[in-house]
Amino acid sequence: MSMKHGLVVLATALPGLAFAQDGVWQSIGYGMYMTKTQDYVQFDQVSAGGCVELGTSSLEAVQDGHLHGALELSGMGWFGDAFEFELIPRGNDLALEIGKLSDITFTPVKGLPPSCDDRPGWGALENFDVYWSYFNENYAYFEERGVDWQAMRAKYRPEVEAGIGRGRLFEILVEMSQPLNDDHVSLQTIVNSAEFGENPAWISDIGEERFEGMAREWLGNTIEGEPSMAADTIAYGRTADNMGYVAIIGMDGTLLADNSAPLAAAMDQLLSELSDTDALIIDLRMNGGGDDRVGYYIAGRFTDQPVPVGSKQVKAADGWHQLMDLQITPTEGVHYDKPIYVLTSGYTASAAETFALALGHFDQVKILGEPSNGIFSDKFFVVLPNWWVATISNERYLDMDGGNHEGKGVPLDVDAPILGSDILAGKDAVMELVRALHGNDG
Repeated sequence: MSMKHGLVVLATALPGLAFAQDGVWQSIGYGMYMTKTQDYVQFDQVSAGGCVELGTSSLEAVQDGHLHGALELSGMGWFGDAFEFELIPRGNDLALEIGKLSDITFTPVKGLPPSCDDRPGWGALENFDVYWSYFNENYAYFEERGVDWQAMRAKYRPEVEAGIGRGRLFEILVEMSQPLNDDHVSLQTIVNSAEFGENPAWISDIGEERFEGMAREWLGNTIEGEPSMAADTIAYGRTADNMGYVAIIGMDGTLLADNSAPLAAAMDQLLSELSDTDALIIDLRMNGGGDDRVGYYIAGRFTDQPVPVGSKQVKAADGWHQLMDLQITPTEGVHYDKPIYVLTSGYTASAAETFALALGHFDQVKILGEPSNGIFSDKFFVVLPNWWVATISNERYLDMDGGNHEGKGVPLDVDAPILGSDILAGKDAVMELVRALHGNDG
């Protein structure tokens, strides 16, 4: 799940004294410090590489005594809209709500670390050290991704220390990060950007133009008649053998507006129309992610009691910290209790994967397709002293058995590789397996 621009979520305030205090708080994980006054807050990111201002915001009291702000990354007006957030008191702690499944908890400390009195400058070496150190302390998957981060420092730091320009610094950071093969890791400047994941082979086999239309193609080849739209990113219909087919191509956080009213209406509409089907197919093969909470809400339509689905943790310099136990809670509205088949591909990523991973704990669900992308962590932003911005995977989602599927994808009940040759021949091998499997289940 990724951090979303312009999204505010109001939660129930818990009693606490934190709002009455001015002072400094340190985050659990995420490498952040927060300096707060009554109507102003500054966030700093701290690692062994130094202390860098992340951004500032004014504060405004809103519902239930929460404080609302809009954080613009320091020096990064070119980067995009400010990040809406809320501060929520929890005893002596403060919870930062930024539109994620979990909050970021800040605990009070005596003050900022000494490094915040002597901040790194714009030089290549200082920026290299901040980038390398923040990843070293917070990136969650060096072992899973097979990358020796210490060796990267030993290889590249002498060249940086000898003196290089901004262009070469960008190249070095890219060369260090590319082996991670992580779609949630990126680097952006005002003129350059780089992402470090790889698409599955079938996308290049069929070409970009064919790929862009695959959601419509699979939908049109699967259902009878014209598809119906429950939302901009949710289309559905009925197969000739009376299975419901729902293509979800994004987990757009705007569906959660007004206490999830748009998503509730969409699910009521499609589940009402498909209530008399024999089974439901949820196609996530063209879903690149979005907001984890969208998937968790949808999953709540498939159970009448809470379903534990694992836990979420965050990496920090001192190890792993528990963020929350994960469970699917029943959501109000029309429910569906018949067999469900979830389809995944190598393009299925992020919030689509946390959704599928959760559904894998439901008895009536089977997951088919090829392994998903394997990027479960939220993206978290890192600001360098020269105002470049990186994103990092610093969290892990564990299933109920403690399994970590980063870099491997959602566990499959039936492994069905997607081949470019099949697509070019007009064949959907995954759907053929669904029909065969449903026939056997029936």
